[in-house]
This record gives sequence, structure tokens and C-alpha cells, in this order.
Amino acid sequence: MSREIALKLDQERLIIEQEIKAIVDYLTAPGMPGIDGPLVDAEQFPIPGLDHYRIREARQRFNRLNNDYKEIMKRIEQELENYFQSVQSEIHNGNSSSHDQVPIEIGIPSSALPHAFAIISEVTEGSPAMQAGLKKEDKIVKFGDIDYRNHNNLQGLVQYIVSHENQEINVFIIRKNAINRETELSLKITPRRWEGNGILGCRFVPTTN
Repeated sequence: MSREIALKLDQERLIIEQEIKAIVDYLTAPGMPGIDGPLVDAEQFPIPGLDHYRIREARQRFNRLNNDYKEIMKRIEQELENYFQSVQSEIHNGNSSSHDQVPIEIGIPSSALPHAFAIISEVTEGSPAMQAGLKKEDKIVKFGDIDYRNHNNLQGLVQYIVSHENQEINVFIIRKNAINRETELSLKITPRRWEGNGILGCRFVPTTN
């Protein structure tokens, strides 16, 4: 049920975002005071030409929606964490193979996923990364226990990979498909020695967001 709950919450998130945008557009229109600009002049008189009541009401609504947005993002993250754990269990219980693997689409909108924290900038031919199904420009959402909260400028990711040599790791990625739409995939990768450099055969760069 976690996936269904996350999808429902994501729809609520979109509605909140749309209302927040409408409020911001209203408050930042030409001649308006903005999100938190003053409603009185230097002598503390109300600035003429403004609908003070409506502006205060919009600002209060903006603050409430921001709080709602933070709360719903926490709930989405928790439901997705539950879903990731269930997918990881299914992957772990499935048949593993040393041959090239095909990533599994997990069917969650990228907008509902936790933040991607790294991007694959290079994948070497014949490497463990290529055999696992990783491709250049894949966005890494979760790499085993590592995500945007604990990757520590990718140092945490590197340490995690080194400490899990010859161990299968579940990875969740975002990838653009043939029609340039982002899809969410899960795959398994086993860091190991091979004829090339390192134990993965790929390079990561941190995301800019």
C-alpha cells in the first residue's frame, strides 16, 4: 500500500504547489509588496492602493500551505522508504545472475521520489556498473543505505561501495526514457575486482540541486 499512498500524497503535493504558486504570483505582481514586504510607509501609515486585508489573508494562507507542504513531503518520503524496503526484499528474494541485468521500473513519479544526490558521468565498457545496467546520466536516488541525507558530498557513497565489495547492493535510479520522460528504476550491483580500474567501473558527480 505504501506506493499507492505515496502516489495519492503526491497528487496532494501538486495541488498545494499550484496554490502556493498562485499566491506568490499574486503577492509579487507589479505594485505588490511581495511575500513579506512592508504594508506601511516610513511613517507607519498604510501604503495606499493596496488591499491590505487580502494581502494579509494571502500571506497567512501562504504560511499554512508551506507548513502543509513540509509535512506532506515528510509523509511521502516515509511511504517511499517503506516501498523501497519492500522492493529491496523482492529483489533480494529473486534470482541473481552474474550476466548483464535489466533494471526494473518501479512506477513512482520522479516528482514524488526523494532527491537524487548523484549523477553517473561515465560507465566503462564491461564493468560491473555496465553489467548491472547503469548508464551515463542516470540519477542516483538510493544506493544501498546511501541517499541524499547521508552521502556527505559523495564521500559516504565511496566508503559504502568500498565496504561492500563482493556484496550485492540494491540501487534506485531515475532515467530518461525514449520520449525524454523520467522513469524510476531499481537494479542490483555487486562491486568487485575486474580488469579495469576500481570495483564499479563508473564515475559519479554530485547533483547541483
